[in-house]
Formats: sequence, structure tokens, C-alpha cells
Amino acid sequence: MAVPDDFRAPITDLVDALVSGDFESLDRNGRLGRVSADGLRRSINEYGRTLTRLPEEAFHLAEAGRITARPGEWWIVVPMWTIEEGRSDLSLELTARPTHDGHRLEVNDLHVL
Repeated sequence: MAVPDDFRAPITDLVDALVSGDFESLDRNGRLGRVSADGLRRSINEYGRTLTRLPEEAFHLAEAGRITARPGEWWIVVPMWTIEEGRSDLSLELTARPTHDGHRLEVNDLHVL
């Protein structure tokens, strides 16, 4: 299933924070679910390439679905881009949790496919 349009801006904001290396703001805002700021930084450094903003194509390739055991929650997988490669082997896994004003996205993992 395609990523709902409502999730595009929050995904873009989250990826932009990763691109700029602002892991602490993600942590402060509760957007680092199962990973730590240091773990995320280490994963990106070990990958050895420079993350870049998502092109529109990323949203056509991303996948999402409802989590049936947790009503209102979604899983999302977004392919990542780097300056050196374009579309990379990295995949960002997120959970969208319902809030009083929409959904909050949390990072579950960033890994090589």
C-alpha cells in the first residue's frame, strides 16, 4: 500500500533531521522509537555515504500498511537516498502512532536492505 499523503510531510521532516545529523531533536521529540541517537549516528557513519533529502520518487517506492493488532497505527518503510548513490540500499522503518492531532512518526530502524 502507498504511504498516505498525510504522512509525507512528517516523513520529509524526519529524514531532513537525519540528513542534517540532528539526532538529538528526534530524540527530544520522541521520534526515536526503538533506536538511540548514537545508534542511528553509528549506522549512518558505518554506511559511509552522505544521506540526502528524499526525492518525490521515494514516496512512490515507499510502502505502508495498517497494524491490525494496534488500531490506528501504521508501519512504513521508506527507501533512502545518498549523494553518492542516488537511491541507496538503506531503508528507514517507521511506525506512525495516532495522537490527538494526527500521527507521530517514530524510527524503528535504519538498515541495509
